[in-house]
Amino acid sequence: MFDFLATKGFLYELLKTLVIPFGFALIIAAVFNIRARDRTQFWPLMLILTSVGLVGIIVGQLAGQTREAVLSALIPALLSLIGGCLAIIFAKDTGAARLLTAAGVIGLMFNLFVGLQLGSHARTEYEAYINSTDYKYKLMVEEAALQRLREQLKLGGEAKK
Repeated sequence: MFDFLATKGFLYELLKTLVIPFGFALIIAAVFNIRARDRTQFWPLMLILTSVGLVGIIVGQLAGQTREAVLSALIPALLSLIGGCLAIIFAKDTGAARLLTAAGVIGLMFNLFVGLQLGSHARTEYEAYINSTDYKYKLMVEEAALQRLREQLKLGGEAKK
């Protein structure tokens, strides 16, 4: 039932979706940790960047793969989120809270952009495959095999010509 889970392409896509946000979070958290005087912010920063990075890349891939007008709903939601985060940044007195909030917004936007690129690339590849002669030949072979099976089982249901 879940044969697609073992395919190479599925595992590659899953790994790509997990590694990109984690790698970005690791690099940014390490840079902020080296520059900061307070070394206790590494793990909270990693947690925030990884979680918003996963959300960003998944939403980006879904938005990039669809042909619907998703951006008309996505952009106002993201601008509202960024505005709320900026309000939190200016309301907080501690530099650590400001750092975590700003890093979260940066992580979300970066991973959303990467996800949009990956999703639009996947959609373009899929559309090229659907329009290829290899795919159309495969459909013709499958239809011919189905027609022979119908004739062998004497089911009728002749294909319209």
